Amino acid sequence: MKSVQDLQQARSEVVVLETDLRAERSRLRTLTNDHSISEKAKSALQARVTSLEAVGAFVDLIGCHLLIRSSNLLQDLRTSSRTSSNSAELDSLRSALRSKEAEHRALQDERGDILRGVAGLQADMNRVRQEAISLGLDLAGVRRERDEFAERQAQEKVTQR
Repeated sequence: MKSVQDLQQARSEVVVLETDLRAERSRLRTLTNDHSISEKAKSALQARVTSLEAVGAFVDLIGCHLLIRSSNLLQDLRTSSRTSSNSAELDSLRSALRSKEAEHRALQDERGDILRGVAGLQADMNRVRQEAISLGLDLAGVRRERDEFAERQAQEKVTQR
């Protein structure tokens, strides 16, 4: 009578353990999918950072070009004021210089915005990297638990025989 009860108890434990195993497998699949999504997000963020860095370099180049142009306009203005008394031309050059300087300031502002965006993307990428590391550690823990569980099951089967 006792062995029948032991057998029934063992069967109910096996059912519970199988249910737990299915749940762990499901959780493991979810973690694996999350890890895959994290990797894809990391790649996308890296591509965005790279493209924004290229845009930042282009803005720097334009800024240098505008600075050279404004310097040339200033030189033209000085030369013009020495050689010519034409105030209309002088006013026109001053106006052009002011517009170029305003354009340069606007590009510098845009460059700052881009650099802040790049910094934000890098922070996002670091956060995704940390989450991927954490996910990997969780996955390793689940695998270790699964292996320990399987080992206990095997030992219990051996002792029951």
